[in-house]
Amino acid sequence: MSDAWVALLDRFEADLDEATAVLAPWTPPTTPIPAHLHDRAHTVLRRQQERIALMGQVLDDVRHQLEVLRMVPADGRWDAPAYLDVNG
Repeated sequence: MSDAWVALLDRFEADLDEATAVLAPWTPPTTPIPAHLHDRAHTVLRRQQERIALMGQVLDDVRHQLEVLRMVPADGRWDAPAYLDVNG
């Protein structure tokens, strides 16, 4: 019964193609993946791994930006230096 696997791979591909996809829980089919779908499944897995790596980079960038923002005085005092060194 490869129909369930085809539908699941279709869904994963659509999620990867849609930047704002709302990911919902899923359940793998109860049968092993058919041999003729192995290459497609490996391609989907590679794309998912690439997306995970990209999200890790984005998360690191956001964390860095938050660290820099925490250096800015929040109490309205501006007697601190007028320039913020974000590279050093």
